[in-house]
Amino acid sequence: MSGTLAEIARLEKLAEAAYDAMYDARPPLAKAHYEGAMLYLGRALAEAERIDDVAAFERLTLRRDHFDNVFQQSVSRRRLRSLFKGLYASPQNRSLRRP
Repeated sequence: MSGTLAEIARLEKLAEAAYDAMYDARPPLAKAHYEGAMLYLGRALAEAERIDDVAAFERLTLRRDHFDNVFQQSVSRRRLRSLFKGLYASPQNRSLRRP
């Protein structure tokens, strides 16, 4: 394996590690891991483009899109939960004031 292919593999491995960490992290850290994964994949994509490795470029692009979709869906779910948090509170947690 040439040095350039080894570099692509190294960057991809770092991106996968950041993705795994993102998947398990809470919001502030999840975003940092997401940004790290995108950074590593961006560098790997640039290297694949530089050496004209179309197969690696397409594979990495699909992986980047998957990472992005997972992160965006996670953010959307969190926003919805926070917006509707009070609607599904148990009766014990709600104020029992009567008019």
